[in-house]
Amino acid sequence: MTYNAGSYGTNTSKHSIFATFSRGHTPAIIPIYQALRGYPGVEIPIDHSVGTLGLAWTPRSMEPISFNRSYSRSGHYDGLNRDNYHLLTATRVEKVVFKGKTAEGVEISPRWPEAHEGKGKGKGKINGKGSGKRVIRARKEIVLSAGAIHTPQILQLSGIGPASLLKQTKIPVIVDLPGVGANLQDHAYQPAVQFNLNTTLPPIEAFLFGPGLNLMLGLPGISPTRYQSLAASYLSQSPSEFLPKHIHPTIIAGYAQQQRLYAAGMLDKNFAFSATGVGALPVAAPQLMHGLSRGTVTLNLSSPLSEPIVDYRFASNPLDLDIVAENIKFYRRFYTGPDSTLRQYVDLTLGESQPGKGYQSDEGLKGWLRENLVPSVYHPSGTAAKMAREWGGVVNEGLEVYGVKGLSVVDTSIFPTIPGAATSMTVYAVAEKAADLIKARAVVVVGL
Repeated sequence: MTYNAGSYGTNTSKHSIFATFSRGHTPAIIPIYQALRGYPGVEIPIDHSVGTLGLAWTPRSMEPISFNRSYSRSGHYDGLNRDNYHLLTATRVEKVVFKGKTAEGVEISPRWPEAHEGKGKGKGKINGKGSGKRVIRARKEIVLSAGAIHTPQILQLSGIGPASLLKQTKIPVIVDLPGVGANLQDHAYQPAVQFNLNTTLPPIEAFLFGPGLNLMLGLPGISPTRYQSLAASYLSQSPSEFLPKHIHPTIIAGYAQQQRLYAAGMLDKNFAFSATGVGALPVAAPQLMHGLSRGTVTLNLSSPLSEPIVDYRFASNPLDLDIVAENIKFYRRFYTGPDSTLRQYVDLTLGESQPGKGYQSDEGLKGWLRENLVPSVYHPSGTAAKMAREWGGVVNEGLEVYGVKGLSVVDTSIFPTIPGAATSMTVYAVAEKAADLIKARAVVVVGL
């Protein structure tokens, strides 16, 4: 999870403490680091980004001196001066326009009348015209990069998606692709496990401004006594059992492939099911990195151009709650178990403040999670997946949409399964690869 430094980035009075916090060496974080490095099942890999999970310092998307955050404007837009670059703000893409099965352009409209009269890189107006709906024509290819929520919406509005859905909205079907809007995944956020302390600790700015101390664990590390039975339970499920009713057979076939891989991953200590940003005592807020449930993104039938209907369907597969409950039990053992070095800081009389002493049984924990678990940490993925078309895929290996020409997708919607990490860097890697693919397609080969 990356935090925006905000006003702290220009507050020079903070710079003296940044020098300390940037190393993470604060009295509040040292005890938890020391406790984790010797805890059963927790490794400290030299580089945890190459396949070995465990406890590691992870960088932030911030400039190390001023602590200004790196993002698309500072990293890309500021200072850009190209005549062929046009950024239209306050503008929405209504649909992709086709001639037969070839994408020719995109239909856009301003969110308010003056939206296309503003200043920016390149020309302020489109085709010299004022505000209103218009079509921007593409000479070679259209790249759709609207994210895992709006990419499927635009595809559906353009006539690419489940034919049954499109017919209900009277949108002409260009390509019947049932996978558009299916397979929605995200990382789920579990409210923090918290304990009452018997001591006063320093503030936790080390977590906010320094490199993040991050603990990533596979299911064997989270639940050493149950991981095998959980994997067996998952593998025994019918692939369609917890998917939406009346789902297309190709979606079921694709999920069956995911199920086979995930069941094996549940037995692998280096397949991430939990990631916890470790700040300081006495809080642990793990994220579920690989949920087993699958959601949907569909057009609003009563108003297709409004925001789409997003149904995360989290915990529709009940094993999701079992896994998150095991996360809670892991941190209970870690903070207050007989072998814990952190027991000395916990007020064992008052004990746990959240979820609390009233939630001890598995069913009690799962009931608490149903009321409190957040199904998204803003990493939606998978709704235009790069899979075989017969498995519910939407784009091929070249990221081109099946069944049409001149249209590709480059965003988190192409991930068949969500990465076991924050999605930003993975998207950067996809974009770099996509740039090479698109450039290669654009080359005109001249005959000898």
